[in-house]
Amino acid sequence: MIKAISVSEFVANLKQVIDSDESFQNVALVGELSNFNAHRSGHFYFTLKDKNARIACVMFKFRSSSVIFKPKDGDQVIIVGKLSVFESSGTVQIYADKMMLDGLGDLHVQFERLKKEYLDKGYFDESNKIPFPKYPRSIAVITGPNSAAYADIHRTLSERWPFAKVYDFLSAVQGVESAPMLVTQIDEANKTNVELIILARGGGSIEDLWSFNDSRVIEAVFTSKIPIVSGVGHESDTTLVDFVSDYRAATPTAAAVHVTPDQAELKKDLQNYKNKIYLSMIQHYRTEKERLDTTLKSSYIGNPLEYINLKIQKLDYLQNRITYHINRFDTYKKDMHQFELRTKMILLNRFDIEKRQLTQLDQRLVDGLLGSLNLKKKAYIDIIKLLNVLSPLQLMSRGYTLSYKDGNLIKTVNDIEINDLLEIKYKDGSVLTRVEKRMKNEK
Repeated sequence: MIKAISVSEFVANLKQVIDSDESFQNVALVGELSNFNAHRSGHFYFTLKDKNARIACVMFKFRSSSVIFKPKDGDQVIIVGKLSVFESSGTVQIYADKMMLDGLGDLHVQFERLKKEYLDKGYFDESNKIPFPKYPRSIAVITGPNSAAYADIHRTLSERWPFAKVYDFLSAVQGVESAPMLVTQIDEANKTNVELIILARGGGSIEDLWSFNDSRVIEAVFTSKIPIVSGVGHESDTTLVDFVSDYRAATPTAAAVHVTPDQAELKKDLQNYKNKIYLSMIQHYRTEKERLDTTLKSSYIGNPLEYINLKIQKLDYLQNRITYHINRFDTYKKDMHQFELRTKMILLNRFDIEKRQLTQLDQRLVDGLLGSLNLKKKAYIDIIKLLNVLSPLQLMSRGYTLSYKDGNLIKTVNDIEINDLLEIKYKDGSVLTRVEKRMKNEK
């Protein structure tokens, strides 16, 4: 029997199946807009259909704002997005990320497919990016001959960083022959060992820029050992080369700007450094001059012989002081030796006296302990004798007994009742007896 589940559970399971299938996460569909509704919230709600089928679609505001035309019913469009389930209504629908008019649909679908393919391969990873030299000495320019991009790049390089040698690797940048030519020029630039490559062209339609989405060009850019900056099209144009290159610039001019320092700024910095060094040297010169003037004004410069005599006098004084202290040290050393001898004799005598006194104290202590021990021993013997005399065992040896009732010593006949069980202890043992009669002494 099939287990029945709720509608909510079924729709949730359906959503989980669809959301976990990667083939539904990036789809591109071509169809006709129907029931289009641009809601006041900014969201687009519509149906995409062809002659055989239709599917519900939604495009949220943060995506719909990028659509560059005004959609309407009947438009033939391409949408790119993912398939999921709206649980409240159980509707399977497309959540669109992009929308464009058809006519270029095949290229856009192919672009998204290639983008996902290279993204999955890791071609766009930051770990694969090669850094650019800070002050390049040689630059390769790959762009179209006699193009605006060529002129903009050369003008910018000449103005910003004329110290770098520029190598032109001109190539067709659109058309059937452009992709293999671009690959060849990238390879040739790598053979010249330039420090960086600018790959650029002006703006255009997706067909005009398609060479920069060609798999052969993508592979050439990815495998290049020399860092490549892409400056393809205008800021709104995007190609796969932009993602795989080491840096993506918005325009050809921006690409030239990114890879070069500005010589005007460097000259300004150098001038600032020059001024700082000049001021530092001036200050150092003034300081040293003051020191020299002070030295020249000193007395020993004007009369060097007097200065030398003063130094000799001071040297003699110091030498006499040293001799005096050496003599004092010798005297002190002799006094210390004699003091050590006297101290040693005094300590030896004191040691002998202390040793004799200690021996006498030891003997007195031993004698005192022996006397005290003998007294204790005698007292102990006297106590033992007294205890022996007073011991009940001595009395019992003469015929006396002790009687107990329930473990208690019987001291008077009043403690006994008829039929009580008594224990009578003798010197060498005890007996149990039962009371048949109780007799008291007459007063």
